[in-house]
Amino acid sequence: MSDELGGRSEVVNAPAEELFKYMDMAFEADEAKAEKERFEIWLNHMSRKFTQSQFGDPGNDFKNAQKEFEQALAPVSNAPKQKELAWDFEKES
Repeated sequence: MSDELGGRSEVVNAPAEELFKYMDMAFEADEAKAEKERFEIWLNHMSRKFTQSQFGDPGNDFKNAQKEFEQALAPVSNAPKQKELAWDFEKES
């Protein structure tokens, strides 16, 4: 954390809330980097899958394994889901 805050004395003398926020920001940056790499791997896999021709009919085991692999690599949407409220009259119209 000294990269963001300065030297050791700045880290030691900084308020705990500020240190926790820097730790949280570093954690979020690491998560974003991992999600980006995961998306790139998924995109590379899908592009290879559609450019490669299949010889014969692949078995069900292969299809199931491929589906599980694609689901494991598929990017996760972090967009918040919109809650449907009973008093939201605009949606009912």
